[in-house]
Amino acid sequence: MCFSIILAAQIVPGNYAGTMYLSPTTMGQDSMHVQLNIVCINDTLFQFKMTYDSNSVKDYQIIQKEASIVLDEKNGILLPGSLENNELHFHYRVNNRHFQVLYRFNADGSLDLDLHFYSPGEKINRGDFEIQGYPNEGRQRAHLLKTP
Repeated sequence: MCFSIILAAQIVPGNYAGTMYLSPTTMGQDSMHVQLNIVCINDTLFQFKMTYDSNSVKDYQIIQKEASIVLDEKNGILLPGSLENNELHFHYRVNNRHFQVLYRFNADGSLDLDLHFYSPGEKINRGDFEIQGYPNEGRQRAHLLKTP
């Protein structure tokens, strides 16, 4: 049973489905069908299973650890995140590419998934500080509806 005040009040278990739009296109594809199944395992653990075009599956967990949220990719990789106002946020870097992922649980029962990825831009040194932009290289977004 899920009784976690932090997690269960904001993450809504169930089956979700819809179209993920890819920009730029990936291997000639600008969209794909996705299904997301969210199961509450216990007070501090949710199972997320994302299926892409009915054949590729990403299986991971969202874990509450004290006051923080962690995405466990179930391969030794743990990504810190945050949860507030029914939104899960994750920011991480793989090699030289930065990723920003948002899961938004909407009041109407739908779920929005938004992933942006960036690569480092030009560094500007201003004496006592340095600024570096991260131009957006792409986006994957989906509006998923809860299914029976």
